Amino acid sequence: MNGVFSKRARYARTAVRTAAALVAAIALAGLAACQLPVHDPGGSLEVNVGSIGTQSLLPDLDMDVDSYVVSGTGPNDASSERTTTGSTIVVEELTTGPWTIDVVGYNLDGVDVASGSGETDISAGETSQLTVAVRPYEGAGTLSVSVTWPDADVSDPSIAAELVSSDGESVNLPFTISGAGQATYESADTAAGYYTLSVQVLDAGTAVAGAAEATRVAAGATTSGTIEFSSVNPPTGDTDHHD
Repeated sequence: MNGVFSKRARYARTAVRTAAALVAAIALAGLAACQLPVHDPGGSLEVNVGSIGTQSLLPDLDMDVDSYVVSGTGPNDASSERTTTGSTIVVEELTTGPWTIDVVGYNLDGVDVASGSGETDISAGETSQLTVAVRPYEGAGTLSVSVTWPDADVSDPSIAAELVSSDGESVNLPFTISGAGQATYESADTAAGYYTLSVQVLDAGTAVAGAAEATRVAAGATTSGTIEFSSVNPPTGDTDHHD
């Protein structure tokens, strides 16, 4: 497609991955409270952390998780906190009983970008297992997109654009013609999440070029890019979805 995003190279290392691409097996442990009976050998917990991959139009915040901080609280004020970059950490003698587990994901800059939590019961002499899905924070981010095309080839330009969320909800984006062969859209109130952005260039109401991109918006960050059409179909021709 001729849609070229100016920041894509910057985020090449955040290419799309499957949700199971990063799994860290983590065993948590905490010091038993003083009330813990001496005959209780305690138990252990294995936490599987799953992260969500990024998309092609990305926020200016690095959303790749570099490390996880896994913390837990249990009976009698027992607690534990461990950091992992994907290796296995095993600690024994976790206080038996119900535990609440919180996982926070940090990028290379030490900024927390995702979190998840879960609950489980620890049994003496056994290893419990808990899967925690780590997801980006909810909230609003900024989406800023520019579209360009050969000005001489489009006499009466307009833009038809739609943003479709991962759950199928769609909203039309009102682009503004901002110059010769250029249109822009920006909103600081776009809900964080994963989307498909579809854009068409129209000439007197007829589509002459189009593109679609997977897009990710992060809370408190700006997702921006430029879709460049180096050529368009004449209004009398078929719509060309540039690749």
